Amino acid sequence: MERKQSFIFILIVYLVAIIVGGIGYLLLRSAIETDNEFLRILICSAFMDVIATLIVYVFSLFVKNTSLYDPYWSVWPFVLVLFPMIMEADMWNITNILMFIVLSFYAIRLTLNWAIRFKGLKHEDFRYNEYRNKLHPVLFELLNFFGFMFMPTVLVFLGSIPLLACLVYAKEFNGLYVIGLLITLIGVMFEIFADFDVEEFKKDENNRGKTLQTGIWKYSRHPNYLGEMTIWTGFMVLGLMVCVVNKLDIWWLMIIGSILIDILFITYSAPRMDKRMLERHADYKEYMERTSFLLLFPPKRK
Repeated sequence: MERKQSFIFILIVYLVAIIVGGIGYLLLRSAIETDNEFLRILICSAFMDVIATLIVYVFSLFVKNTSLYDPYWSVWPFVLVLFPMIMEADMWNITNILMFIVLSFYAIRLTLNWAIRFKGLKHEDFRYNEYRNKLHPVLFELLNFFGFMFMPTVLVFLGSIPLLACLVYAKEFNGLYVIGLLITLIGVMFEIFADFDVEEFKKDENNRGKTLQTGIWKYSRHPNYLGEMTIWTGFMVLGLMVCVVNKLDIWWLMIIGSILIDILFITYSAPRMDKRMLERHADYKEYMERTSFLLLFPPKRK
């Protein structure tokens, strides 16, 4: 499937996922009898999330490409927040509007970055393709659904809980909420700087086969992952501030997602990328030895 056709196919798949998931949200919303608005939104949003993931997974079987799920990480937090805002008129206050703007900035940037680098559904990310070729088809599909799709869906949902708490409880603006939003914006800027450095590096044909070691990449081997972790930390802080201001005892729900996402990047995503870069770039070992794994630190002297 060519790139243009792939874009159209993915757009249709995600529209179907949003529509069917949204219908599930509405049906469950009318069936749940509780005065706890936050609990109702949590349950309905989780149900919609599971439906959408199943739909994306089923369509991925037709094209035999797990990369169909890749935009989910950036698209679905936006959907999770937008849907309750459409359903509940009283959620359109200054705090939630600011939160939604920051979230949109993050979602649009990450989705555009995916779209720019997307090669079409004839190409599958190496992380999926490696296991597809190595495992028995049944074992791969188990890993495909539960590991590559459902697990990230759970992480994104847990990481988005602070945003849902903000929708329900942040009725009046408080300056403490700005702390979380600023942290999120800093994370987005990390990603923008990292992406800009990559694109500039690729423009020079002499850099083919070499490792990017300038700009923000001089101080961290994985500034993009650092940015992503900072973004979810900002959401977590926002949720904690909502708990502090409104005297809520659900603070533990605000931290689960961010912590688990950090664990994913630190223990799997970043080390997996290091391994791949070592296999493909002769100069990466030296770069790896002197450059910080994640946090921004000056490079070690030779």
